[in-house]
Amino acid sequence: MSRLLQSRLKGKRFVALLLALTTLLALTGPVARAEAADGPTSASKLPTYGDKDDFVAGAIDPNKTPTLTVTSYLSSDEGFASTGSANDQNEAAEGRQANSGADFELSEVQPAAGLQWSQVSVSDVNTFVKVGEGHIYYGSTGADGSINPDQWFMDNDHKTPSAGFPKGEHHYLLHQTGSRYSSRAFVEDSIFGLPYRTTQTDTNGVTSVGYIYNLHLFPKNQTTNQLSKVMTHTSGSAIAQVGDKQDYEITQVIANDSNPQTSKDSSLLQLSNIADTNIAEDGTGVQLRVVDRLPASLKTVADPTVSVTFTGDNGRQVTHDVPAAVYSYSTGHSAPKRINPTYAGQSMTTQDGREVGTDDANTTYLTFDFFKDVATFKTLIAGAQKDHRILLRIDLKTQVTANGDSISVDAGHMGNIAFADHGYTPKPLAGASHTPTAGFQFVKTDIDGNGLPGAVFRLSDPDSDARFLASDGKFYADGDQRPSGVDFIQAASNNAGIVSFVDLPVMQKTNPADPTTWKGVGLKVNIEEYSAPVGYARAREVFKQLDFSAIEGKSEEDIVTSNPEGIFPAGYEPSNTKPSTLFGAYGVTPKDAKDVFGKPITVGMKNWKATDILGRPMGLPLTGGMGIVIFLVLGALVMALAAWRRHRAALKAEQTTAR
Repeated sequence: MSRLLQSRLKGKRFVALLLALTTLLALTGPVARAEAADGPTSASKLPTYGDKDDFVAGAIDPNKTPTLTVTSYLSSDEGFASTGSANDQNEAAEGRQANSGADFELSEVQPAAGLQWSQVSVSDVNTFVKVGEGHIYYGSTGADGSINPDQWFMDNDHKTPSAGFPKGEHHYLLHQTGSRYSSRAFVEDSIFGLPYRTTQTDTNGVTSVGYIYNLHLFPKNQTTNQLSKVMTHTSGSAIAQVGDKQDYEITQVIANDSNPQTSKDSSLLQLSNIADTNIAEDGTGVQLRVVDRLPASLKTVADPTVSVTFTGDNGRQVTHDVPAAVYSYSTGHSAPKRINPTYAGQSMTTQDGREVGTDDANTTYLTFDFFKDVATFKTLIAGAQKDHRILLRIDLKTQVTANGDSISVDAGHMGNIAFADHGYTPKPLAGASHTPTAGFQFVKTDIDGNGLPGAVFRLSDPDSDARFLASDGKFYADGDQRPSGVDFIQAASNNAGIVSFVDLPVMQKTNPADPTTWKGVGLKVNIEEYSAPVGYARAREVFKQLDFSAIEGKSEEDIVTSNPEGIFPAGYEPSNTKPSTLFGAYGVTPKDAKDVFGKPITVGMKNWKATDILGRPMGLPLTGGMGIVIFLVLGALVMALAAWRRHRAALKAEQTTAR
């Protein structure tokens, strides 16, 4: 009989509960589903499994070929269990970010010699054996976090597609082998049958035993950090671009351990260590500070909300909204200070000095101070079970702007980082959400390679350097009337001189009626320095050409899978350490330029001071159209005048000789 590995939950009481559930799940299906937890209601008329599951009552049909879909999500919730029905998709995905780029291995297994399936335990490798070569499958989750039935391979290099799973009943071990998220625990191993034996309850309440032939599993990758941040929803594609509306969730763990002293030494914030002291009018008494650092590429579009989730004494998850009276919320453009007394006065955010403080490229800090009303908060979590997490959640609604990334997260990603500080952590906690995006990064420097802040760059039409790319994907001149809400796409160099273009409009809907259908656009643009740092001369050239044609017509899943590090112009990979020819005579190797994760940025563009005449390239002015024509005409007139003067001088000399 097939079995699924049960959730690895903390606490002896939950362990005892899970041991009891193990027997139940082995008989009834891969998971205890949400409706089973509370019992079916009288109003429930839907069958347990739907058409997408392909449930067939009775014995195994030896002529039916089973399929398997694995979809993984990032989660802050306790538990690692998979679920088994396509009906669970919405519940599994709710409030969670798709776990793209997760690698899984699926191995056919059999009971060890002398054992029956009822004696097999996934946690005991001595109770089962792998069948071996030819019976192992490999897959990696795509942009939606899924490995679909046609995306399993017979080799780890994904070169030999699988012809499908064998007919008849077989059993498999699902094991996660890799993830792009280092702060996420791997999905715990599970063993299950394919097809899967389970019990169906129809609309009349009649039950029947049979098999699911299209099995859907939804394993969760739980965060191992005290603080985490994930995107929970986007109005756009899996590739972030200007105009997208994005929802984020910041989660701070509050431990409720039976032995808090042990965990306090491990830098955990314990519920028992939260004093019954409210924040005073002068700001003292802050026991937890959470800061969200929004780059210039993001802005809030609604007030944040706060909630708390915990496991009650009855073993069920409880969620309450946290009223605004419990905490203080403020926004500003200066990095907040730490509240840990040992480090009070230090900045909470790392890499200070990289943010830009100008109006056109600002970094915004959203600060949440807890607890303004401790008593009310503790009332909300009354009945929280010991040895389980209490999750304090902050939900943000944001929109992607036309500005670049003022914080210089790694190229190819739109990064959004949160920080937290309390009395038991020696350094600020950090949680980052990274979304693939189309963009590129370089450093604006002086002639010696030192970073210069304050330069602004735009992307222009290859056919007219006076028309610039805007947030709707079209080109406009400065004086053109643009539609309401349409802004020019631009990026400013921050205090380290780093220029980060992100969220370029390279995706479009192929079916306006279906928001999930997106295809790549072959965007081609030039790059121009729109304004120079104070005291420096603006570059007098158009730098050609940034070309995204490689993604034209491709689906978002294909683009993300083929470009896991981000979507970059042709020949402009961030891993390319060779000197770039993009900036020609303006090219330079930056001095010790790194993004916020310490990765070197090797491409630079230098400026000469306005007073430096010698050595500075003298290109055509960036006026476009008639401006260049006029400049060329004036140049021709100057040369003609010089020729005419030479001719007169020669004629005068001849006349003098004739005399």
